[in-house]
Amino acid sequence: MPFEKGVSGNPQGRGKGSLNRSTKQMRDLVRESVDFAEVVEKLVALSKEGNLTAIKMLFQYGYGNPQSVTDCEKGDEWEAEGLGRACL
Repeated sequence: MPFEKGVSGNPQGRGKGSLNRSTKQMRDLVRESVDFAEVVEKLVALSKEGNLTAIKMLFQYGYGNPQSVTDCEKGDEWEAEGLGRACL
């Protein structure tokens, strides 16, 4: 019995967003063994010391990756010493 062209042998397929068993096990292991509040506290402490990597991580996870902005609304613009102007 030959396969029909363009017809899937598994029409339901794998569910969208479903994880591999190993990926799920790894996520569960990390969730059980890592104290995320402790990690955030450490990132905040490092940020206050001027650690740019920690600052970048906090901003990316807290606000998402920066978008290119050409126009700021009034009050949204700020200036950082030595870094120029930016929009929030």
